[in-house]
Amino acid sequence: MLCAYPYMKNPNAVDEGVKPLKKKDRDDMTPFPCGKCLPCKIHYRKVWSHRILLEASTTPDTSYVTFTYDDDKVPQQTMHDGITRQVLHYKDMQDCIKRLRKEIYPRKLRYYISGEYGDQSGRPHYHAALFGISCLEKNLLKEGWTDGFIQIGDLNIKTANYIAGYIMKKMTKPTDPRLNGKPPEFSRMSKGSTGGLGIKAIEQIGEALNKDRYFEPYIIESLKYGKKSLPLGRYLSDKLSEIIGISKEERDAKFILFQEEIFNKHLTVGKHYYYNVVQESDHDRMVQERKFKIFNSKRNKV
Repeated sequence: MLCAYPYMKNPNAVDEGVKPLKKKDRDDMTPFPCGKCLPCKIHYRKVWSHRILLEASTTPDTSYVTFTYDDDKVPQQTMHDGITRQVLHYKDMQDCIKRLRKEIYPRKLRYYISGEYGDQSGRPHYHAALFGISCLEKNLLKEGWTDGFIQIGDLNIKTANYIAGYIMKKMTKPTDPRLNGKPPEFSRMSKGSTGGLGIKAIEQIGEALNKDRYFEPYIIESLKYGKKSLPLGRYLSDKLSEIIGISKEERDAKFILFQEEIFNKHLTVGKHYYYNVVQESDHDRMVQERKFKIFNSKRNKV
């Protein structure tokens, strides 16, 4: 686990160096990702960029679009300090999606949208992965966005990473002091009755595995592309497990094995269990942080 600050309900549920036997004690001493540190944010970004790419793999027409405002149409809001600031206004994107859906009917439109503020100017804008509209349909996209300018590009691994990368700043809480009272940054994505992004690709993968008589089902948490592995995230991993016949009992059994591995490795007399868990991945976190700095410097140039 790369998380720098894993959550444990009670890391001292039993005496030092003693393996917990009761289910409650075991669960209390099991580390879970905090979701807030840099490694957790990077994992979150990888999951969503992967899901965007999986959705794109089953959709003939896709596009990457940045939506910006004309100067006279930028939403503004007066804050508690009396200062009027430019703000994100998700309804503008909702209205855009409605217009686009009306224009392309009966074609379907799915999306992943992130709303963020410019690093330097603080100006609100939106990035979107659109599934169902080609990047060649420029006039259609212009008609959908009536509040300013659009920039259109190919939806690929680079732009998928960029869209999902809003989480790295993570000004997603209204109380974040960097916002000065402005509405927080956000992401929104298609769900609906057909399932979350990437589900169709997962169904196809599951069906192919079920047809392979040599395949022995196991819990799949990532997919490999050459030498690179990308995480599926819990939603798609659980869906794939269901399709290939992995029962909830089998998933629970794997969790117990994970607990055993953690306890056997880190419950040692004379050392604090929690810090044993954290320090195991110190080197990997340092490597990841260096890679992130490179990624972030490139992202800021886009």
